[in-house]
Amino acid sequence: MTRFKTVHYKNLVLTVFLLFIASALSDCAFLRVHDKYFNNKPVIEKIIKPHVKPLKVNSIGIFNFNHSTKINDIGYNFSEKIHKRLLKYHFVNQLILTGIDSISEIDSVNIGKRKDYDLILLGCIDELSYGGLTDCSKVDISLKIIDVRTNIILCYIRGHIDRGYEKSFDKIFLKKESKESPSPYKLADVVLDGLVDTLIKDYFSWELTKE
Repeated sequence: MTRFKTVHYKNLVLTVFLLFIASALSDCAFLRVHDKYFNNKPVIEKIIKPHVKPLKVNSIGIFNFNHSTKINDIGYNFSEKIHKRLLKYHFVNQLILTGIDSISEIDSVNIGKRKDYDLILLGCIDELSYGGLTDCSKVDISLKIIDVRTNIILCYIRGHIDRGYEKSFDKIFLKKESKESPSPYKLADVVLDGLVDTLIKDYFSWELTKE
């Protein structure tokens, strides 16, 4: 009788253990319960939309992006990123990476006139933050295109994305783990892709000839 109870108890313990494993596996293939904080796609806001088709565009001057960071050359690097993306499309004869800082809109327009550009593109890195293991990484970038011949702002768009850390709970070892937030520079590439896509489709579609 005692032996029967011992075997029965062992079977019961084994059954409970197997049920625990099955429950853990059903929650997560890696025996972890995840809590993710992120947005997959950037939010693109169209602040100023073109109401009329602009004059024939032959040249666009791209200025260094404005920013409030202490990172050297980041303004030029971001202008270079947008320049490379726009070069995939043939919608103007000249797409010029000026390497010039934009002190103000008026100053940039005057430079554009002296350089004989038709349009100028001004960018601003409004936010570029890293969340680490406790918060979301956030990126906010805005683009503005001005016709220097008429002093009219043709478009003004802003892209934002936030993608956060990933918390998990290991149900086997009963411990919490965290995966750090992604690099804001990688998120910036996602935002720039969205901004360029919007520019091409909504603002330069009449000039567009894609490779």
